[in-house]
Amino acid sequence: MGLVQSRYAQSHMDAYRFALFIHVAGTVIVFAGYGALLFSTAVLRLARTAEEARAITRIIAGRRLGFEYVSAIDVIVIVGGAFLVVGGAMMATFTWGWNQPWIQVSVVAVVAIGLAAAFVLGPRLHRIGVALAQAPDGEISQSLRQTDS
Repeated sequence: MGLVQSRYAQSHMDAYRFALFIHVAGTVIVFAGYGALLFSTAVLRLARTAEEARAITRIIAGRRLGFEYVSAIDVIVIVGGAFLVVGGAMMATFTWGWNQPWIQVSVVAVVAIGLAAAFVLGPRLHRIGVALAQAPDGEISQSLRQTDS
């Protein structure tokens, strides 16, 4: 009986370590995506011409795919978020249990961050991208600088 329990414990721990790796990798990827977004928006504020700003906006505002705009940063954050959620769900299901208060708070936080990114931050960045696409070449006007700032 001890050998069977030992093998189960070893395979369970291997699954936990795999889930932990996926979860931590997802966290790192999400933070890298949001770090790139923060850096890009800081550089966007420093842009002097519409051409410079458009080049930066292509990274953060993306291109239209169907009804939605999708950027490289969006893809990075979505992939990282999927890793984070899958790894966390595996650990919560197989090891910790969903009734832990810190897991419940984490789930609410991840959902809130995702909703804020999708419905607040994303549309705002896309409006800036559209305004820049319609702006004439040359110096950025003061009214354009105040678009969603």
